Amino acid sequence: MGTDIWVHAEYLNFRRKKYQYINKHFYIIRSYLLFDILAGGRGRREPIYCQRGLPDNVSAKTLKDYRNEGDDIHDVSWLTTQEYRKCLDWYYEIVDAPNEDPPTEARRWREDYLSPDGTPNPEVAATAERIYRYLKASEDKGHPARIVFWFDN
Repeated sequence: MGTDIWVHAEYLNFRRKKYQYINKHFYIIRSYLLFDILAGGRGRREPIYCQRGLPDNVSAKTLKDYRNEGDDIHDVSWLTTQEYRKCLDWYYEIVDAPNEDPPTEARRWREDYLSPDGTPNPEVAATAERIYRYLKASEDKGHPARIVFWFDN
């Protein structure tokens, strides 16, 4: 059994004074490296940001989906657009880490998650970047955005 992530993107609608779900389905294929960077979803490494749980002002759609998930969910959290970008940048730094002696922190992470000749699935980065573009587009229009996510087994 593996771990999957459920991602909801939301933006702050100032007129309604609450967060709204960005009506797009985002599915990130399994990437335990990215999962641990985001929230320690596999528990092998500490995430960049501590898990925050579900935000108090979560959108109705996200809350409904969360409640429908059942007992297998864990490591619930959320990140702002800028925090999410920082996580993606760390992901790329790890993936591109050169062989150095002594090994850098990025190289140690890479060795923990990827075999020496292994490369990550490019779909992971493509989907993660697509999510970021939606968040950034909302931010550029003056609407703070975030992702709310959790994992299941």
